Amino acid sequence: MSGWPGRAWPGLVLVLLTSCDVTPAAPAPEGSGEEPGWQGETTQLRCEPASSTTCYCVDGSTHEQTCQFDGRYAPCPCTDGSALSTATPSGIPVGAARLCEALADSGGCEARSYGSARLSASILFLVDRSGSMACNDGSVQSSEECELAAAPADPGKPSKWEITTTALSRTFDSLADDAVRAGVSFFSVDDVCAVRSAPDVAVQPLIANQLVELERSLEEVGPGGGTPLVGATILAYRHLHQEAMAPGNRYVVLITDGEESCPDASANLARLLDEEVDKALQANIRTFVIGAPGSEGARAFLSELAFRSGTSSREGCLHGGPDGDCHFDMTREPDFAESLERTLLEISGRTLGCEFPVPAGEGGGQDVNVQLTEGGGGPECLPRDDSAPCAGGAHGWQFARQPDGRQDLGKVVLCGDACARFEASSEASVDVVLGCVSLI
Repeated sequence: MSGWPGRAWPGLVLVLLTSCDVTPAAPAPEGSGEEPGWQGETTQLRCEPASSTTCYCVDGSTHEQTCQFDGRYAPCPCTDGSALSTATPSGIPVGAARLCEALADSGGCEARSYGSARLSASILFLVDRSGSMACNDGSVQSSEECELAAAPADPGKPSKWEITTTALSRTFDSLADDAVRAGVSFFSVDDVCAVRSAPDVAVQPLIANQLVELERSLEEVGPGGGTPLVGATILAYRHLHQEAMAPGNRYVVLITDGEESCPDASANLARLLDEEVDKALQANIRTFVIGAPGSEGARAFLSELAFRSGTSSREGCLHGGPDGDCHFDMTREPDFAESLERTLLEISGRTLGCEFPVPAGEGGGQDVNVQLTEGGGGPECLPRDDSAPCAGGAHGWQFARQPDGRQDLGKVVLCGDACARFEASSEASVDVVLGCVSLI
């Protein structure tokens, strides 16, 4: 497995499992609808002047993006190309009886309370099923041994594939909720380098029938083929945005145990980082990246992908070099099975979160408040707390963050104890209140 070309890349989100196979690409069967690797003119880093490509806007609309004479695409002609879009929350303004005490008694402002439903999540798990996933993990079998023979060194120990499918099964169960939509897509689809946009299990509400379909897919699919990482990822973006029109916050969880092994790897990887990740972010799609044992050679690329997607595993992570650690790197963990389950649970929590929409077109950032009602009690004013990151010690609420770190005034997120209390009570509700200066 060769390393990522020596270049420092600037910043992405996916959960990724991939393989270290180097099987060459083969044409897909005629009429199969499958796309071998990610081939054709669109793999070029620079575009042909006067040509065009599809681009995506935060409101879900699609436009044509024209190539300029300098070989770069012009900005996507979105009506509003800045903030991510959010739906107007259900509910109508209600009277002072629904206001917490501090806001009910406030003078000089007109408080309007809106009942808000937590933003839903649509998650597509993108799983590398390449031949090397049949090997044992690093505690039993080295990546070099796996490259020589893609078979378990110790058949009595679980393979990387078995560890991965077991962890995914438990993750699906833990996510089960009719407000969560999830699906799964395996790559390749032809035991070589073919990919397709339609997932193996469509992204649907995670209720009983969907859990059965997801479990069945994990049992029926096995390791085989190469690692068309780029094509699978780009088509996952296309599916969530253009085909499924997935609601709520959108995520790809990419799991891989290797690096891109299909034709034109260098140009394709650069295209994914330089173009496609930005398009995905504009369409509110973030990518979590998991590098399974065997992905050591892809460490720099996977770290950069996670960084640019805004899903870094920790603040201050390294990216753009061989020691990159912005993705969830399982190659450095002593117990792959335990680490993968823990990581998938962490990612699940980050995809759900405690995010609520602010009514579209209202609120100016300073006149937003949030109140929490638990059970049969009255509403409680939650303070706005920007003293620390939401996951780093803040309590109360903050505006959500866009992948580039800017505030997203279209969403609020409950932090610390406030989120824990909301999740602990099936009767808890949240209201976004407009019209009064935020309580700090």
